Parts: sequence; C-alpha cells; structure tokens
Amino acid sequence: MPHRFSILLILALGNFARAHVGFENDTEIRVFPDNMRVVVRTSIPFAQALLGNGIPPITDEAGQAAAKALLEQSPTHLISIIAGGDPLLPDQVECLSEVQDDIAFILTYPRPRIWPVSVKAEFFPRFGNLESGAMAVFDCTASRFNRDAEPLEKKTVDARDPSLTFSLAPVDHTMKPKEVPAPASEAGSPDIEKIAGIGLFIITAGVVILLARRSWRGLDEGA
Repeated sequence: MPHRFSILLILALGNFARAHVGFENDTEIRVFPDNMRVVVRTSIPFAQALLGNGIPPITDEAGQAAAKALLEQSPTHLISIIAGGDPLLPDQVECLSEVQDDIAFILTYPRPRIWPVSVKAEFFPRFGNLESGAMAVFDCTASRFNRDAEPLEKKTVDARDPSLTFSLAPVDHTMKPKEVPAPASEAGSPDIEKIAGIGLFIITAGVVILLARRSWRGLDEGA
C-alpha cells in the first residue's frame, strides 16, 4: 500500500496534466536517490493498441491487471533503457487509469550507477500513424516531491529519433594548475649569458686595440 500511494502521489505531481487523445504520449523520467521511475502517459486507444484489443477495458481493475501482466512479460516493447552501455531492466511495472481518461504505464528501475543513460521509446514501430511524443527528465535526488522542478532534459521524440540521453554524473570541479610560460631562454630565445660574454669580449678587444694603437703612435713619435 505505501508503494502504491507513492506512485499515485508522483502521478499527481506529473507535469503533463492535459488529457491525451488519439495516440498522443508523454514520457516522464524521474531519478530519485534510490530508484528511477519512468511514466508513459497516453490515451486509452494507444494503450489498447499497444497491449492488444483482447484484454478487458484498461479503465477497470481487471484491465489494469491484464495490462500489468503484459508489461511484465515484455517491458522493453514499451521503453528500453541503456545505462553506461548496459541494458537496465525494471524491478516493477504498473498500469493505472488516471483522471481525464489517461492511462499511465509506470516502470520502476534501480537508480543508474553508470552514466550516461539513454531512454528509448520502443512503441513507435508499432504505430504507423504515430507522429511524435514528448520526453522529459527530472532530477529528484534532493527532493522527491518537487512539483516545480524544471526538467533536466526535454525533447520531442519520433520514429526517426526515439531516444533521449542524459547524465547525472558529478561534474569534476578540481582546479587544474595554470600553465606557467617557459622562460625566454627555454623557448628558443638567445641565451643571455652568451650575449653578455660576446659583449665583454668585444669591449676587451676594443680596449686592447686602442692601447696597441697608442703604443704604436708613441713609437712613431720617438723615432
């Protein structure tokens, strides 16, 4: 009972409030501290076409029980999830009738430990006239029942692009040391010591030549 109450409360907090008609569908992914819940909201005709017209009306308990049994047999016909390259399977599935004649398929998964996570709507190939749907991801790690939470990611999905990929991996904020520019001499500039040595040699040579010229001049004058 507590688990079912939790599901109903989460459904009440859902962001897709309007009734669905035809084959309209919205998929909501909520990541909690201990699990991840995927809710596919759609119309009764969509649910009947997905599960087969042979089951009882999904609006009553018998129909919901039959829908749940079919989902348990093959949940990946509705949604498939890849976490860090590996498939993730649901621990529990539910099928509930909501207000405004909506049907909610609820799949509860373990919280992913490896990122990124890719959520794929597998039902598009089963509906030739199904144009598109909506997906939204909510990070509920800090607050389980946050009605005003903004989606972490949202996207319109269709048969050509039926997946949404997201990640809750922590961001590395480690400060990397700044690179210190290499000294000019190490970067290929002339070596200062060599320049000083050459300059000193030129000055010394100039002094020697000057003294020599003076000596020669004195000798010439004495002669």
